[in-house]
Amino acid sequence: MKASAPPSIRARLTRALLVSSLLWIFAVAAAAWLAVHDEVDELLDDTLQAAAEGLRGPLSQPATAEPPPASVAGSLPATTGSGRFAWQVVDYPAGGEAKLEIGRASCRERV
Repeated sequence: MKASAPPSIRARLTRALLVSSLLWIFAVAAAAWLAVHDEVDELLDDTLQAAAEGLRGPLSQPATAEPPPASVAGSLPATTGSGRFAWQVVDYPAGGEAKLEIGRASCRERV
């Protein structure tokens, strides 16, 4: 049997560079995936909590056939949330008139 020639320096360097590049790519991709996964979980948790805090006021009122007028919004229980959301009950058949507005600012200013 004839002994094969050892690989050239070029082949060894190319293989080493390729392997190390692939390892770095996988390591960075895994780190990015973990970071994004955690951030998305935090964002979804924060959004769900803010939505629940915003709905606490309207849901604590007794159920009636008609929602209270917009002037009653100030008397609804205050939320301790971030105040990033504003809730509005709109009567579209009546021309889009807001029947109830809840939030840190008037919903009319936002629309």
